[in-house]
Amino acid sequence: RTLLPRPGRFWAMENGQCQDLDAKSSELLLIIMPGRSGREAVLSRIIHEVGPVAMLVPERFLEASAWAKHLVTAWIDFKGPGLEDAWRAVSQWMASSGRSISGCTTWDEWGIEMCAYLCAPERLHLPYTPLSTVCQVRNKFHFREACRQAALPSCRCANVHRK
Repeated sequence: RTLLPRPGRFWAMENGQCQDLDAKSSELLLIIMPGRSGREAVLSRIIHEVGPVAMLVPERFLEASAWAKHLVTAWIDFKGPGLEDAWRAVSQWMASSGRSISGCTTWDEWGIEMCAYLCAPERLHLPYTPLSTVCQVRNKFHFREACRQAALPSCRCANVHRK
């Protein structure tokens, strides 16, 4: 077991997994979907510099995300594609573990809306871009319309529907 100093506490590396020696009182960073194994170095550095991480993974991404399971302090997976399904899984995990989430992020395109939804004041109450804004900027037409309405430079565009 290797002890790793952290400000105010110590962590232990056991069997390749970062273990918080004061696990019940610590908060975790929630990362939504780790993506492919090429991101292992990034995740390892986050754990080393930030501290313990909980990983939230929708069922459809479990196989591609399995590489990260041994690195994180908590693994939360859930069935269903919906944002409410993700919130239910996170809130049940927090209630059963007694742990809390101090931050939420993603580096995957599929996790941006979920991150915004979870961070809302009525859920985790964490700083993040509001879900409505995230949805607006992820849609090219809506983003360009918002820029035009705000008198910002933008390309002319049209929304074309095909049957």
